[in-house]
Amino acid sequence: MLADFTGLIETVKKAVIKAIDANYPVAVLYGEVIQSNPLQIRVEQKMTLEKAQLILSRNVTEHTIEMTVDHFTEDETQHIYSVIDTYTGGGNSQPTTHRHAYKGRKKFVAHNGLVKRDKVILLRVQGGQQFVVLDRIG
Repeated sequence: MLADFTGLIETVKKAVIKAIDANYPVAVLYGEVIQSNPLQIRVEQKMTLEKAQLILSRNVTEHTIEMTVDHFTEDETQHIYSVIDTYTGGGNSQPTTHRHAYKGRKKFVAHNGLVKRDKVILLRVQGGQQFVVLDRIG
């Protein structure tokens, strides 16, 4: 009886593996951007994915991000100017340096959009019709 039960377990295992393979579970793939507008990615030299098939993470899109900063600008030297003064006879101004505080919550643009020849890592969504572009490689 134990032998019959072991055979049944093996049969169920094989059926589950076939079902999983048939449904295309999530898989890691690698691709290369062959065109940025409209976006096209060639995956492992097998197929070309179009924009409608792609789900882009923030890592691969241009987006605005807010950050808190607390620093000063770099020292800037003012230029020397000619001074016209009838009392002293004129001359040149003295160069000075200055900097400005840069503090608070600021918005920045992250220019992370994909461009031609970018190598990317993708996840194939179960069912195989859509692909999440996670990030660049390298």
